[in-house]
Amino acid sequence: ALQWVAESKFDGYRMLARIQRGAVRLITRNGHDWSDRLPGLVAAVQALGIEAAWLDGEIVVMNDAGVPDFNRLQNAIDDGRGAQHIVYFVFDLPYLGDQDLRAVPLRQRRAVLQALMAERADRAGTQVQFSQAFDAPPAQLLAAACRIGLEGVILKQADAPYVSGRTETWLKLKCQHRQEFVVVGFTDRAGARAEVGSLLLAYHEAPDGGRAAGALRSAGSVGTG
Repeated sequence: ALQWVAESKFDGYRMLARIQRGAVRLITRNGHDWSDRLPGLVAAVQALGIEAAWLDGEIVVMNDAGVPDFNRLQNAIDDGRGAQHIVYFVFDLPYLGDQDLRAVPLRQRRAVLQALMAERADRAGTQVQFSQAFDAPPAQLLAAACRIGLEGVILKQADAPYVSGRTETWLKLKCQHRQEFVVVGFTDRAGARAEVGSLLLAYHEAPDGGRAAGALRSAGSVGTG
């Protein structure tokens, strides 16, 4: 039977940290260098004191309830608001020093990563953290994740090699709270020309909601990611 590693599904951006001779570059899943956009996070990763490695993880910003908030993350990236609150949850280690770990099973890569982070836990504060796995039945984990407002749970095959990009060795179990929205407008992305920053949404009021049937009510904005 397949063995699985269960982690929280973060509502953020996938991010790779490339460390060479102690210098850090932050690379998005699409290959864009975001080091200049996130200098505080670069400094936090450098503070770990790792000479050479690739770290894989997700950057998030927590709301007041301690749950990842994608809109707050976008604000932190686009105009620096709350940038100091960005947290980098690292969950994989494809390279360490001159060792290529991509063919090593996930469970073993994570064990090396966890030990590496534990040795340096006091260096980066809370801005760089190891993404913990949970030892409980998936259905129980998903129910708990949904209760506290998380996106869901990710199950990863414990013996899988590292794969760049999307992989069938990951299963995403999402909390199924659904609502249909109407796109009623958009905002420009801060600091960029001819780019959409966020979409403005609305939803149709239910007939018994105290307004005329079909009336639109604002539902705020969402990131275009």
